[in-house]
Amino acid sequence: MGGGAARSDAPVRGTGRRGGMEFLDPSDTRTTCPHKGEATHYHIAANSGPIRDAAWSYETPVAGAEAIAGFVAFYSEKATVEAL
Repeated sequence: MGGGAARSDAPVRGTGRRGGMEFLDPSDTRTTCPHKGEATHYHIAANSGPIRDAAWSYETPVAGAEAIAGFVAFYSEKATVEAL
């Protein structure tokens, strides 16, 4: 996925604004959506090792998409999101 457009059909699970960031490490991967802007991706720091590019967030979305700023989403095939 590096540098390209994110799959629009990817199943995702979201968390609250910046929830669980202590378990995430920034990735060099960036993707761009014409409707939301540039997404920053994250690896999950798991006991078994990193789960690469499993989450993303739009830190500064384009005009009209400001409501999603800072929320974190996860690819459901890479992670299960549970309430803490």
